[in-house]
Amino acid sequence: MPFEIFIDIVSLLDTPTRVRCMGVCSSWRQAILNTPRLWNNLSLNAYNHQKLLTKAKYWLDRLEPDQQLHTLNISPSPIWPPSTVHNLLTFLADKLATRKAAPNTCLRSFSFHQAGTSHGIGVTRKTFADVIAFAYSHRANLFNLELQLPGFITCYMTLPTLLADFPLLNGLKLQGSRGQYINFKKPEDFSRNRVPSSTATHSGSGSPDGNSPSTSGHSQSNPNSLDASQPVQKVWDQLETLFIHCTSFMPSEELPLALPSLRSLSLITTVITASTPGSGVRDMFDRGVPGVRDMLDRSVPGIDFTHLCKLENLEFSGASIGEEQWEPVWRTCGGLPRLKRVRFGVQPHFIPALLELANISPDWSPPQDEVIHGPLRTEIAAILPELELISLSSLDSWISYKFVAVFGHQFTKLESLSVAGLQLDSDTEPLMVYALRHLPALVNLNLGSTNASPGVIEAIKPGRLEYLKLANCPRVTFRPLSSLVAPKNLHFLDIRGCHLISTREMLEWLARRVTSFVWQEDQDYLARRATRRLFLD
Repeated sequence: MPFEIFIDIVSLLDTPTRVRCMGVCSSWRQAILNTPRLWNNLSLNAYNHQKLLTKAKYWLDRLEPDQQLHTLNISPSPIWPPSTVHNLLTFLADKLATRKAAPNTCLRSFSFHQAGTSHGIGVTRKTFADVIAFAYSHRANLFNLELQLPGFITCYMTLPTLLADFPLLNGLKLQGSRGQYINFKKPEDFSRNRVPSSTATHSGSGSPDGNSPSTSGHSQSNPNSLDASQPVQKVWDQLETLFIHCTSFMPSEELPLALPSLRSLSLITTVITASTPGSGVRDMFDRGVPGVRDMLDRSVPGIDFTHLCKLENLEFSGASIGEEQWEPVWRTCGGLPRLKRVRFGVQPHFIPALLELANISPDWSPPQDEVIHGPLRTEIAAILPELELISLSSLDSWISYKFVAVFGHQFTKLESLSVAGLQLDSDTEPLMVYALRHLPALVNLNLGSTNASPGVIEAIKPGRLEYLKLANCPRVTFRPLSSLVAPKNLHFLDIRGCHLISTREMLEWLARRVTSFVWQEDQDYLARRATRRLFLD
């Protein structure tokens, strides 16, 4: 096999597989060891913390003197001693700072994922401060930044300020969790340091601010650096992914943030506000649209939703974004033309606005003749023409099923629908049945924990169905389900909690026709649940 093809194949493998390849023969081992570009991605997540520094040193020794790490991933284990992360970041900062590298070979991606801790919130806060200092030491060149912490992240700056501090950022992920607060602050004295120009050659420090505990003394200045006096509108033009969970920012006193290149937006239990409304609201005010004046006098979302023309993925749950802020999206920019996947939880967001624009009365119900009567005042196909996935959870069941029933016939490209947890009763079941009969044939349908009845199952179109989840739907019976399984198109079927489908003959018949069939709880889960029950008793 030609050397170039072999290296290209090995470069596609994950680290454990690559290490196993080194043990095949000496020629493979030497080829992998002597190819520096195979060693520019470093992941440190071993439970054996005593070997972390050894692994990091081994990795860096494989690089050329003028080569730098491109990607660094750190996932601490709860059993790591409190000082492990600090020592590790100190070592890496020192090693990276001694390398002379061109801007296009600097650290491009840094991720730190800490799901839990066994040392208390104080140690977590101190560790996070070290992580922030390390990230800021490479901020001038980072394309991707991911930070996950076991606590609610409180950011003592606005979102525009944070993005301006990382001028080349393409993706930002801040994922906190419910619990105690963890502060996100700039490293001390950071404001006095300048950001090196992204086109200038580094002088070897690898730490433009010099505020990491391990990199003090390596700071450098540049006359072309970004400072507070420069306009920062273009800094976030290249941002494509914004993932903010359980995080709050300081309110911005500027216009809401316009992110014209954004493709994926996920806001869960997040506070991002601005004191000045966006251009869409101002345009409506100038045209005399009623009810807009009040929007000029109160806090508005910190993101301008009227300029997300490239958005493909949208996820909201518990974010502080008022429903009235969605109307300018439909009136001023013609909707979200590229949006393909929508996931909503806790709040319905734009659903009431769309129903109102379509002139749907509050007491609307499916027509008795099951026929779609006349065009709506607002056609959803013109607003969301590319929608492929809808996921609704923890919402008002009535308004959610009403939304799917009213607009279902216009979702011509829809492939996946999830209404897991939204209860079906005598009021909402007719809406869901009507929706399923007018939706296109779905590929993926999740009705878990909806208490779906046999009538709902009968309304499902079997044509393209490959994934069906019916967990915790005790009313489901075998007969309507068998008609969906008979074509043998199903790749996955989940009927856990469907107690009416329990005989051996039924289960064997389904198992022969479904690629992956789940019908009972995992035994480990049952054992844990039994242990908890015994303890409670």
